[in-house]
Amino acid sequence: LKFFAGASKTSGTPPYTAVVNVSPVDLTGKTLNQTLFLGTTPSQSGATVSATINSSTSITFVSNNANTDFTFIATYI
Repeated sequence: LKFFAGASKTSGTPPYTAVVNVSPVDLTGKTLNQTLFLGTTPSQSGATVSATINSSTSITFVSNNANTDFTFIATYI
């Protein structure tokens, strides 16, 4: 298993996203909750953060609140 971690902040306008570049990690062929597992921790109470893989080198995070600071850790096979 390998892992990487980071932090970011979602935008202030809907849909409250943050695109995180994870290069040089190659996400080609990775599927969330199968070969790539993400744990996120938003700093604001009541905020949630979900993720999608949108390219081989970046992950898009989406929050239910604007300007949500969050940390994440990813484990992959």
